Amino acid sequence: MTLRRRLGLTYRGGATAYLFVLPSILFITVFVIIPIFGILYYSFTDYDLLTPPKWVGLENYQKAPDEPRFFPAIRNTLFFALGTVPAGVVTSLLLAVLINRAIRGIYFFRAMFYMPVVSSFVSVSLIFLWLYEPQVGFANETLRAVGLPGSKWLLGPETALMAIIIMSIWKNMGLNMVLYLAGLQSIPPHLYEAADIDGAGRVSKMFRITLPLLAPTTYFVVIVYFIGALQVFVQMYIMTCRTTF
Repeated sequence: MTLRRRLGLTYRGGATAYLFVLPSILFITVFVIIPIFGILYYSFTDYDLLTPPKWVGLENYQKAPDEPRFFPAIRNTLFFALGTVPAGVVTSLLLAVLINRAIRGIYFFRAMFYMPVVSSFVSVSLIFLWLYEPQVGFANETLRAVGLPGSKWLLGPETALMAIIIMSIWKNMGLNMVLYLAGLQSIPPHLYEAADIDGAGRVSKMFRITLPLLAPTTYFVVIVYFIGALQVFVQMYIMTCRTTF
């Protein structure tokens, strides 16, 4: 094969690859990159949708700490992130380990666990509003059925944040499960076979083989999960519109 033909095949292969990623590049550019620069610009202006933007420099950033809800919002967001990320990562990993098996109907269970991911936060928030309803909600009915007192859940500042954390973990669990499942299936089987020959148990294989080899996946999941937690808004707004905390 001549050099010219080889270069031609390489070019065509690269062009095909770019065509496949072009829709994603356009989507990210239109809905992520451009809005980021737009938000950055408007943060330096006085803008209310009715009048043209007026450049005010750093005035908005200087006034932000004087807003009474500024520091409580930062505190609640950090508490939400620190409560959601560790529990969500551990739950997703354990779920991925459980469904990483070749049994009948396993694809159905994987699809069911992934369903919340493709549901909107608005619909999930409305469902959990009913589940957390103090009088007839499923959560309190379950507690009363086992002899425990019900909770006011979203109506009290001491329980509202925890209730939203539980909902958010359930909502995002399927996505992280898929990432961990891909990581688990990329681990060479001969490592587990060698560990079985050496007499290693399940716990030992988990901590000496699985977790170390899943470190890159865990790092990615934690970073993306934490960034998403800092962007929380929809579920907070819908589920705590009557609560101040």
